[in-house]
Amino acid sequence: MSIIASVKNKKEKISIMKVYDKRYFYYIYACFFVYLMTIAIKMCYSAQMVSIMEDFNASKSEISKGLTVYYFIYAVAQIVLAPQVKRMNMRNFLVVTSLLSAVSFGCVFFCTSLGQIWVILALNGILQSGIYGGIMSLFGKYLPDGISEYVSNVLSLGLPLGTALTYGASALFVACFSWRHTFLFFAIMFILSVFVFILAERRVKIILHETVKSKAPEKKERIVPKKKSGGMLIFYISIISLFVSIIYYGMTNWVPNLLKEVHGMPSQYSILVTILIPFSMIPGPILATRSCEKHKNYFGVGAVFCVISLVLSLALFFLYSANIVTAILLSAVSLLFLRGLLNMVCTYVPLILKKSYEAGKLSMISNALASFGAGIAPFVTGLIMDKSGSANWRGYYIFILAFVAASSIVLFFASRYLKKTQNKEADIEE
Repeated sequence: MSIIASVKNKKEKISIMKVYDKRYFYYIYACFFVYLMTIAIKMCYSAQMVSIMEDFNASKSEISKGLTVYYFIYAVAQIVLAPQVKRMNMRNFLVVTSLLSAVSFGCVFFCTSLGQIWVILALNGILQSGIYGGIMSLFGKYLPDGISEYVSNVLSLGLPLGTALTYGASALFVACFSWRHTFLFFAIMFILSVFVFILAERRVKIILHETVKSKAPEKKERIVPKKKSGGMLIFYISIISLFVSIIYYGMTNWVPNLLKEVHGMPSQYSILVTILIPFSMIPGPILATRSCEKHKNYFGVGAVFCVISLVLSLALFFLYSANIVTAILLSAVSLLFLRGLLNMVCTYVPLILKKSYEAGKLSMISNALASFGAGIAPFVTGLIMDKSGSANWRGYYIFILAFVAASSIVLFFASRYLKKTQNKEADIEE
């Protein structure tokens, strides 16, 4: 049965590519190219922290301030920008901010102090704050409903590919040139991605003025909450984005340290896991979107994912020091479900609710809260581990367990609320 189902899924994917205009997919990948470059160029700082530390004779606490500055400014800027999305020419906004971001990161090549790099990171917290939400807004404007799942799965590849690309290029440039050349290279690539986006945006606009010859596949209309119930929906999405990002980034940032401090793995191998773990999480968003397409109540799907992560985190609490393979597997599988949940609330849900809400606005709100989580989690978990000692991580896992449990409870109530709202809307339509 599983083989038959697999073949059926492949046929469905092929039919999507045949039914919809190829220009849609060209546009999706052009936008993805821009998104990928924002991740890659942002991660240059993380990938080259050791080299930058040595060059400027900085401490670990000093070097980490750059990321804290970026994430908090990035989050605040998105909250400020979200209400303005409908009034903006998002295409022009994306082009201008992306080009300015690329040029400013290219200037890192000429920086003579750590403070100058921090200023560039702070500036890019503002410049990059509207890029992902802007892409989501344009997807909501140009793309048909039937491609939402496909788009969500494509965007979910940004983090693992961006991580591998940046760390790989960083190692190459340090070996052959210097850490500064990494920023210069990705600045040029970022500029190239903007021009590809401009060409693709012109082509997809033409579709709106043409008669589409091929009819999209018949699909049961999804019942979504109307704007009158939007306050509670946005509240649940915001809390889930914040809580899940705290868990997700609280775990991903410290997996290499877990392997090094608790299991004695050499630094070079523990850093390699940092690159490999994002690839192990790729099935998470795909599993999440397929489950949502099947069961419709996306908060219900999220609740199941969170409970699974809770069980795995509980197992980690007791087994994190028992065996290195057990620690890696439990961490990787837990992060797989958390990544799927995070992608669901930040990408998939804004796209499927685009008829009732502005996709870009909803995406910016969820991403802003997720960014706060990304900025808070490493600092708080680091303090907990400093007090507990390098070999005793029980306090750290209690912190993780508390947030996973809280997220599960919130998702349970959110799923009940969504089910109730969907039933009311169905009765009204009938």
